[in-house]
Amino acid sequence: MKGIDVSAFQGVIDWDKVKASGVEFAIIRAGWGIGTLDKYFKRNVEECAKRNIKIGIYWFIYALNDTHASQNAVACLNAIRGLKIDFPVCPDFEYDSTSYAAKKGVYVDKATASRWVKIFLDTVKKAGYDTANYTNLDYYKRYFTNEINNRYDVWFAYWGAATAMTKASAIWQYTSKDLINGIVGYVDSDESHKTYPSANPKPAPDTPVNPSNDSYKIPAVYDLVFDARWYFNTYPDLQEAVKAMISNGSIKNNDAEISWWLYQHFLMFGMEEAANGRHGCAAFDVVKYKNADADLRQAFGDTSWKPYYYHYMQSGALEIKEGKRAKVDLTV
Repeated sequence: MKGIDVSAFQGVIDWDKVKASGVEFAIIRAGWGIGTLDKYFKRNVEECAKRNIKIGIYWFIYALNDTHASQNAVACLNAIRGLKIDFPVCPDFEYDSTSYAAKKGVYVDKATASRWVKIFLDTVKKAGYDTANYTNLDYYKRYFTNEINNRYDVWFAYWGAATAMTKASAIWQYTSKDLINGIVGYVDSDESHKTYPSANPKPAPDTPVNPSNDSYKIPAVYDLVFDARWYFNTYPDLQEAVKAMISNGSIKNNDAEISWWLYQHFLMFGMEEAANGRHGCAAFDVVKYKNADADLRQAFGDTSWKPYYYHYMQSGALEIKEGKRAKVDLTV
């Protein structure tokens, strides 16, 4: 089955056109953290239901401890209470999850990441939903134990030719740069390898969850690698996309919303376009950073540029400043 996964980043979607393009299912972001809902979650679910597009759910995990991981799951269940869900409910624990924890002083190792994801998956499964763990090759190897990788269905992000792993996955996210009629700009596209019965969920837990007070603002640490104004002014395709998003009402024509959209683009697409000359700011060239140190290449390999960005933000910039890592010209 052909599918896509979407969030508020895609703005106002024309689901009639999406349906006509052959999309059969959509995995929709419900929200993140301890109760923050995606701006377009309700609309996307309602529009898909009207057109018999099968619905899956994902929830981006922000946690600092086991209790937070449980609260993420409960918040997700509260958000989807009463909805007809046809595809898995999935945790999304990845780079920004570990970066968020690191900025709060919590180091996330493989055991911790696996435990938090297991808490989420088991809580959701107990409520009656199918589940799948969203991951890429880097996190599959570095952050998830064999129990997580083998016990639960995998929604596998791998943007390239099919491999044994992609074929074995329950759902394969095979590109982050698809163009679908009815959606402005790029969208993730997926291929389902498993048939899921529509969920007949039990009532969501009554555990109280207080919505997070943290709005999704650009964290200050991203100043090291991202400058929204520079990003916009440097790439004409982003200028055209922003104009289209404003035109269809997806975002407002103000600095805050435009900057947020550009930041989301950088996280989802821009980071992985380094080899094609895409950068987040004038002060940091991730290709130069990767090439400067063999230890980084040995640790992170060639599957993704994101580990190099996050290493620089979390420790590399400070190591260079303190003389613990060789200085190199990282300007674009």
